[in-house]
Amino acid sequence: MLRTLSVVCSLPFLASLAVLMVNDLILKAAFPGWITGKLSDVAGIAMVGMLSTALAPSRRFLRFTAIGMGFLWWKSPASSPFIEWVNAQHWVEFGRVVDYTDLVALAILPWCDRLAREKTAEPMSWPLWRRLLAVPATGLTLLGLVGTSAIPTRQTYEIRDVSSSEAMRREDVVAAILAVAAKHSLACRQACDRPTEEQRLEGRGMWLIYRFVGPKAVSIEVSAFPGAIFVGSSGFQRADAVRQDIRAEFAARFKGLEYAEPLSPPR
Repeated sequence: MLRTLSVVCSLPFLASLAVLMVNDLILKAAFPGWITGKLSDVAGIAMVGMLSTALAPSRRFLRFTAIGMGFLWWKSPASSPFIEWVNAQHWVEFGRVVDYTDLVALAILPWCDRLAREKTAEPMSWPLWRRLLAVPATGLTLLGLVGTSAIPTRQTYEIRDVSSSEAMRREDVVAAILAVAAKHSLACRQACDRPTEEQRLEGRGMWLIYRFVGPKAVSIEVSAFPGAIFVGSSGFQRADAVRQDIRAEFAARFKGLEYAEPLSPPR
């Protein structure tokens, strides 16, 4: 117990936890790409590796094999039935991208093993500080490891002009969408030079994608990471606020529009 507590309260472990949480809550949404996609995997494997050393320091080969096989299973289609079963229980929704290049994160295990051994060999200094830090560090560790695979909430709907045979004026539609995006601090990240075709607007762990799907309709998708586990409102609440503002903005600017949503409820 003391050995595990020593690792959980160590600076390398807490740094890995901080990287995992900041990357999942902020960086992935602000800077989507290869680096932020792999950073959470590296930080998560580092935490699991250090914990495994604290729990079973003398069984290095067995630990590395178990972590490697478990991570391979999670990143492969073989884990899909389990994920579907968990999601069907409606406790919490998980998701992951099948990407075998994520296995590169396993290369950090030897370094984590050595680091954890050094920390468990150290005496438990500052006993009171360690006790106070143990509970929040353990709780955040569980939330961090679970949250990295949480599915962002997603809402999709379509707005159509049913008032006349004339095409929608796309510039006016774009102006209405951008007004709502500005209210929620969403800035254009993709297709910024094609506003009358499509755009992706992002900010604060949320993104809005719109596409014109004909002369008289625009499709809108709003997604948000489930940040309520740690701070702020939930992803669903934030996405729903954007949806309501879009409805209000379009109702104020246009007449004769039809607002269509999918039959299944949004996640």
